[in-house]
Amino acid sequence: MTDLNGRPDTHRPQTPKFCLSQTVQKAGMQQKMRTKQAAYRVGLSASTLEKLRVYGGGPRYAKLGRAVVYDVADLDAWVAQNSRISTSDASMAP
Repeated sequence: MTDLNGRPDTHRPQTPKFCLSQTVQKAGMQQKMRTKQAAYRVGLSASTLEKLRVYGGGPRYAKLGRAVVYDVADLDAWVAQNSRISTSDASMAP
């Protein structure tokens, strides 16, 4: 997407361009997403999820060889766990 001046719009997350084969899904297993898909689902950048993997505080993930995958249920639980009603809500205690 571009802004009114034709420059890339950096304020809106863009829909990731990925093929369906990047989604790991087997019969009887829950759906897994790669980093770009997971980032789009939770409204963050892929870079932010990568940093959260290094420093902690992000959703659960699994390494399958070189691939990092996120379970959809874990992403949804992480978002729910981090939801707040106001800025004065207590943050997560270590």
